[in-house]
Amino acid sequence: MNKTLVIIAQMWLITNAISISVNAADETWSMFRKNLDHTGYSTSSAPSTNDVLWIYQTNDMVLSSPAVKYGKVYVGSCDHKVYCLNALTGDSIWAYMTNGPVESSPAVYNSRVYIGSYDSTIYCLDAETGDYVWSYKTGDIVFSSPAVYNDKVYVGSIDNKIRCLDAISGDSLWGYATNDQVVSSPAIHDDKLYIGSKDNKIYCLDATTGDSIWSYETGNDVLSSPAIYNNKVYVGSNDSKLYCLNTTDGDSIWSYEATAWIHSSPAVSNDRVWFGSNDHKLYGLNASTGILEWIHDEQGGASSPAVADGKL
Repeated sequence: MNKTLVIIAQMWLITNAISISVNAADETWSMFRKNLDHTGYSTSSAPSTNDVLWIYQTNDMVLSSPAVKYGKVYVGSCDHKVYCLNALTGDSIWAYMTNGPVESSPAVYNSRVYIGSYDSTIYCLDAETGDYVWSYKTGDIVFSSPAVYNDKVYVGSIDNKIRCLDAISGDSLWGYATNDQVVSSPAIHDDKLYIGSKDNKIYCLDATTGDSIWSYETGNDVLSSPAIYNNKVYVGSNDSKLYCLNTTDGDSIWSYEATAWIHSSPAVSNDRVWFGSNDHKLYGLNASTGILEWIHDEQGGASSPAVADGKL
């Protein structure tokens, strides 16, 4: 299994953020799926080649997705470490050792890095130095990638819970128990949290209180993370379907059935939605109707796509 973090021509994510100060805040990729809506979409220009700019070798698999901010790349590895690298050169700036593999993808917010680990812990680190700030112990492994909103950290755990922590102190503000493991990562929109669970459900919670607003039951585990676009929730399920739901009440608008389970988290922009399936295919659908526009054959199951400059 590849243990190397490769940054190819996708350096547009950070070179634009550095060189064009007006767009710097917009063109960072500070959390899983870029933004709180988890659309996976950037307004940046994008590479047309796959030229490798640098490679950084960790000591085990890299399953975490990198965050890019402050001219730095932040990423976890199954060697138990969280890494901070120079985004232009790939040089190591710091590494923080946890007590378990790190598959969770980091969120970078107000000069701090938030990330989960197999050691059942959510960590807050100083983004500049990698120094420990605080940690919060959950009841089991944290695969879920944190979202940070209004000085609050939202994250799931396979102890069946969705948690909200104070981003500054790490104190627990609320917890919501589902009926199975929470591997999905939360999206936040209009003070509402959207997330999936292995109890087959997609949940919408009040982001301030943790109160349930609605839930929608699919036919199998929901490991995919929701994307929010035009008052719709898009999320995949292990029942092989991609669902489009109304953000207000959770009513189904449409669903599209692939031929294998969908762990990939969808990307959405310009009234299109894209996702991968373990049927070794990448799909492009009309986001309003769910009508298939194209299929691309892959060699394996596709990761969660990113979109920019008319390119996927």
